[in-house]
Amino acid sequence: MLKVCWECLFGSNEVHDGINGRTVNGYPLGSTSHENEMAFRLPRPLENGDNIKIEGIIKSDDRQKFRMALTTGDNYIDKHNIACEVEADFLNNQFVIRTVVNGQIYDKILDSSRGDPSPTDMFPDSVPEFILEFNVNAEYNQIDISVGMSFLCSVDLKHNLRSISHVLLSDDILNVKELCFKFNQNQ
Repeated sequence: MLKVCWECLFGSNEVHDGINGRTVNGYPLGSTSHENEMAFRLPRPLENGDNIKIEGIIKSDDRQKFRMALTTGDNYIDKHNIACEVEADFLNNQFVIRTVVNGQIYDKILDSSRGDPSPTDMFPDSVPEFILEFNVNAEYNQIDISVGMSFLCSVDLKHNLRSISHVLLSDDILNVKELCFKFNQNQ
């Protein structure tokens, strides 16, 4: 029983054949369109005050981009409905904050030339570690995003909060050191 709960919360290293040839923890990934894709299932539906903290290692040289997303889907990852995706685009030195609703993509570009935070400032080459946090603020129907100790932006929710089911990471992320769920931080 403990093993089952552990795998539910933190996943396992098992990879099984499934839809499009891949599943993680028994959940189909669908198309694997990004390099080094990792998926983690949330242990329960999100509520106001919940916090998801991801610590990991990214490439220290030849960085191009990495993505972290909160996706919907019950027994699968629905890439046509992404509640919130943070893309650090090192080639253009900008963050792209993305929401996808029924396949329709909504991008918000944070451009350092306008004074917005930049990936090269928030993730210097000399420091391969990263910390990213998603904080649920249901009172304002948004998710607040922080990188390390710095606030990045807020994303207005276009999906039902309780339909968010997975954390998806990809591209220049080498590994995840810690994935921490803190529930009901506002209560």
